[in-house]
Amino acid sequence: MRSNWFAFPDDPLESETGLDCEYTVNCTVTINGVQCVDSTPPTWRVYLPNPAAEISWPQIAGTVAIGVREVGGSNEWYVSSTGTLSRTTPQITPYIPAASQFYNKFVTVHEGRHFTQLTTGVSGMTLHLLWNANALYNNSIINMTSNVDEADLITQVGQAINAQNASDNDSAGDQTQTAENDADQQSDAVDPDYLEE
Repeated sequence: MRSNWFAFPDDPLESETGLDCEYTVNCTVTINGVQCVDSTPPTWRVYLPNPAAEISWPQIAGTVAIGVREVGGSNEWYVSSTGTLSRTTPQITPYIPAASQFYNKFVTVHEGRHFTQLTTGVSGMTLHLLWNANALYNNSIINMTSNVDEADLITQVGQAINAQNASDNDSAGDQTQTAENDADQQSDAVDPDYLEE
């Protein structure tokens, strides 16, 4: 029998492994059609990476299209369209392989809940409303111009994007504990999918 732990069984030394997510495992073994179950409390412990997976926050990325026109005998650079300005999609990064029995619990369920929080939204949180590239464009960037050159206008746009990302990151940070508690409720209800062969 081989168990696909994809973790570090029976090593409680966090100082050596850097891992502190512990699961106690009880095994049932079938031999010649007879099922044998541990009669004593489980003693095998599995330590997973902490976190077992994580998700990146969205950001406002890209840049706008810029045009140039003559105003009063001088060139004026202006924002002509949204260009490639957009809200990035959050990305889930697993630290355990897809074959791990803990993958569904931590990657699909827990981080999947964070993905929902950041995209379609979860009651009580505003994470899905942050990093709104269209709002930033319509409220601020659309009216930007420069009498210096295109690079000056690009700098202005970049500063506006950075400032909005920083502000939204702060707002997201204020909701981190609520978001974790919500995701924990989802994943706590899901047992690992033990795979043995």
